[in-house]
Amino acid sequence: MGGALISAMAVAAKAAGYHKLTARIRADNAHGLGYYAKNGFQEVGALREHIRTPSGFVAQVLMERML
Repeated sequence: MGGALISAMAVAAKAAGYHKLTARIRADNAHGLGYYAKNGFQEVGALREHIRTPSGFVAQVLMERML
């Protein structure tokens, strides 16, 4: 179901003149990283020690999908 939503969002974004979609995913969210990769997103960078948690800091991965 989520893949259809991303596909529809990509079509709408392209029609509106955008040339890419971006996402920020917690580095410790393996499911989320895999989901976005499966839907055409590529990792382009990371914000190290970006999110404070009770056990320390977690990076945030930057991903994009060109339209």
